[in-house]
Amino acid sequence: MREIKDGIILDILVRPNSKRDSVSIEGDLFVIETREKAEQGRANVSALKQLSKSLGVGTSSIVILRGKFDRSKSVLIKGVGKDVVEKLKAKIEKSLQDNLK
Repeated sequence: MREIKDGIILDILVRPNSKRDSVSIEGDLFVIETREKAEQGRANVSALKQLSKSLGVGTSSIVILRGKFDRSKSVLIKGVGKDVVEKLKAKIEKSLQDNLK
């Protein structure tokens, strides 16, 4: 995660054709699973919708900077700071701990 004047840049991994839609964390990488296939940009659209919903920002605030045709991507999330992403990380980690109980 890198903070710039316009927002933050996140590295994400998109897993298309998954059994469920979810957002998780593996190390410092956000992993977005989507049921959509990686055809005609459908997996990208689904992944960005999930990320925007999780962060509480509009889909128009998220732009793919690198990796449009790859599973590994860098995205710019406009108008937010690291605090928003840290809150999402904490929420995901709490959810994981709750599921382990």
